[in-house]
Amino acid sequence: MEDIIGHILAGVVRGAVALGEAAADATKVIARGTVGIVKVVGENIAEEIVEQALESIEGREKRKQRRFARHIEKLKGHDWFKVIYEDVKCRDVIHTEERYRNLLSKRRYIHKLIRNENERQQFIQQIRVEAKVDDVIWDIK
Repeated sequence: MEDIIGHILAGVVRGAVALGEAAADATKVIARGTVGIVKVVGENIAEEIVEQALESIEGREKRKQRRFARHIEKLKGHDWFKVIYEDVKCRDVIHTEERYRNLLSKRRYIHKLIRNENERQQFIQQIRVEAKVDDVIWDIK
């Protein structure tokens, strides 16, 4: 009888060990699945955030380009800017240099150029140096 009880207990222990191993394997599978799901969701969220950020930047850039074009048209109404803008080299500098596109897309800077003689002279001198132009009449006010 003791042998039978010993065999039963050994079987129960083996069953418990097998059940423990199955539970451990199931836990690993659940953990891997959870990690996989979190990883996929995280990647999707990251992609969405990046996509929205890019759309925001594109929208901002379009608005900035429209402001730049509007400000150029406004400045063309002034003789001193017209002279600069008619020179091809100067116009290229204004349109290709990031610094000038940024400056000329700012409303405050445009007002400063229109109202402040010193600021205007500095702007003209910078354009002149960047465009490497000496043959334009720059004294128009």
